[in-house]
Amino acid sequence: MNALEKLFSLEGKTAIVTGGAQGIGSVVAMRMAEVGANIAIFDMQEEKARKTAKEIAEATGKKTAAYGVDVTDPVQVKAAIEQADADMGGLDLLFNNAGIVLHKSAYDVTPVEWAKVINVNLNGEYYMASEFARYLKGKGKKGAICNTASMS
Repeated sequence: MNALEKLFSLEGKTAIVTGGAQGIGSVVAMRMAEVGANIAIFDMQEEKARKTAKEIAEATGKKTAAYGVDVTDPVQVKAAIEQADADMGGLDLLFNNAGIVLHKSAYDVTPVEWAKVINVNLNGEYYMASEFARYLKGKGKKGAICNTASMS
């Protein structure tokens, strides 16, 4: 670990990465593990998430887990955070990255399709951030939340 990595070490921390099965989420999850974090991947693509978590664990030696989570369902979000907390022995960070995009012009997007984008990209970010903040407060912990989106 170089000086910069030591400065930004996540040793002893556990991070949730939403949308972590692929794209920006998987890259961030790997990098966070490389600088010390244990990783809990939340993604609707549970099998892909398990594969990514396994690859990260093998490459870094860090504890990883994967959960099939629909971030647009507040009940699932709460249950997954609780399960990850139990499985990982606590949570410290949220990299809130789940997002979708429609590869078509606005002219061709239906209202139902647009509502799905808004639900994942806005409501999903809110449900994760608000529930994770409640988790931290309930545990009397300080932590961090980073909201982004990798709509690939």
